[in-house]
This record gives sequence, structure tokens and C-alpha cells, in this order.
Amino acid sequence: MSGRRCHVQDKRHHVSEDITFDLATELRAATRDLHNALNSTIIHRLPLGLPPVATSPQLYGLGISRFARLYNVLESEWAGYITSPQRNTAADTKYRAILDSAFMLEIARSRRLSSDLANLRAVWGEIDSPCNDAALRRAVDHISASIKAKPYVVLAYAWIMYMALFNGGRWIREQLVRAGPGFWFVASTSEKRLSSESVKQSCLSFWYFDGDEDGEDLKNLFKAKLTTASMCLTKKETEDVVVEAQALFQHILNIVLEIDTVAQSRHPQSLAIQRNSLSSFDPFLIMFVLIMGGFFGHYLGLQTSVTKIFNN
Repeated sequence: MSGRRCHVQDKRHHVSEDITFDLATELRAATRDLHNALNSTIIHRLPLGLPPVATSPQLYGLGISRFARLYNVLESEWAGYITSPQRNTAADTKYRAILDSAFMLEIARSRRLSSDLANLRAVWGEIDSPCNDAALRRAVDHISASIKAKPYVVLAYAWIMYMALFNGGRWIREQLVRAGPGFWFVASTSEKRLSSESVKQSCLSFWYFDGDEDGEDLKNLFKAKLTTASMCLTKKETEDVVVEAQALFQHILNIVLEIDTVAQSRHPQSLAIQRNSLSSFDPFLIMFVLIMGGFFGHYLGLQTSVTKIFNN
């Protein structure tokens, strides 16, 4: 842990050149064993969530609606903490400075997800169900309670959720857009008025970032901010962050299995296809695997052609 230097009071949030520690090092060391399974599933499962296997975005909507809850609880708890009345304790002052220094409204996803889902529902009707959501509720409750008890664990959730999107999101987005406007809109909609831009604005804004660099500048700034913020953590606090990163992965896997149950009851024919002895929740695991595969592919240096895509 030598070489730490906390700069959260420096409003420029520059990362000192002599820093030898960063949170990513701890996270990738603690989660290295996950990448083998993630890497193999990327190659085998991608086709199962796209046309011609899927004929509408309803299954995508079901899956993304549940992941939206994770982004929402993260962002609402994060913003809520840094805007809440100060408690005038040393710990509160420290954690408030850490979270405030790392917060970036430009990368918040909750509003975009809400808009995407509203537009999908307007075209396709209700796409989620409040039933069979125990794993999702446990995850949301866990994230909320953990942030309230140890605000600095926001860094674990943020690093995974946002860096995964930055590194794997562009490639996923390309596949979703390639499905074409006819996949995202009902047949009664005039094809002449549909375009990739209309799909982006209506259904897939979650996957886009504002600006001329398609999020690359935001990614670099976000990495710098989180690295700077992590310099202020003690060894025990860093361990807590790593534990919560591992916990988030387990919660997401539980959510994916839960989505499988809901999807099988609502779209049994769409999920009847199984390949390579994989289970029937493939369309939903695609999104998680690709996002998280992008995250680990970037930091673990995986050498397959698929993971190279994420290393742009």
C-alpha cells in the first residue's frame, strides 16, 4: 500500500504521478478467477439474444429493466449521500469528500434507462413483472444498506457498473443497433420513418454517451477520479470495497437466474433453443457476460478475438 497520497481536497482531482496503488489492481486480483468462464460464454451465447432467434426486444426489455434497478439504487444512494446534511464527524467528512470527488453526473444512467424502458413499454406493452424478483430485491436492498453503512463501497459498485459499460458497451451497442429498426418497433410503424438514430434515441440511449469522443474522455476522467478517491481509503476500507465487488457479481448472477425463470414462463418458445449444453437463460446472460467480459478483458489482458474488441 505504499505510495498512497490522498488528493480529494484538491478540486482539480489530479492523480499524483508517484501513486503506486490503484483500486483496479486490488479488484482484478480478487476476481481473476471469473474471467475464464466469462470469456467462453461470450463466444457461444451472443447469437441467442439477437435476430433471428429473438423476434422482438421484449426479452431484452425484461433483462435491462432489472439491471436498471441496480443503476438506480447506486446512483440515488450516491447522490443522496453527498447531498444529505453533514453529520460533522471525521468519517462523514472523509467519505463525503471521497464520493463527491468521484461523482460524475455525465455518466449517470438511470434517466436514460427510464426513458428507454418507457419507450419500449409504449410500443410493446409491459415488459417486466413484479413477480419472481426476490434476487433483484435482495441485491437492491444489499446495495442500499451497504452504502448507508459504509459509503465508500460506492467505489466498488461504480467501478464495475460504469467501467464495464465503457469497455464492453460499444460492441454490445453495435450488435443491438444492427438488429435494425424493424426489430425494435412493431410492424405497424412506418419503416420509412425509422432509422438507427431513432432506435438510439428511443430504445438504446443507455448505451451512448454525450460528446464527440463517444465516452472515451468520460472513461478516462472517471478512472482518474476513482483512482484519486481510492487513495484515501485505509487498508480495511479497501478490503471492504473488494468484498463488495465480489458480492455484486454474485447478486448479478442470481438476478440472471431469476430472469430465466420469468422469461421461461412468459416466452417459453423464445427460450427453447439451447446450444452447447447451455441453460435457457442465454439471452440475458449475454448482456451480463459481454459487459463484465469487457471489464475483465480490458484489465486481465485476455487474448481472444472477442475480448480484443473491448480493448479499444
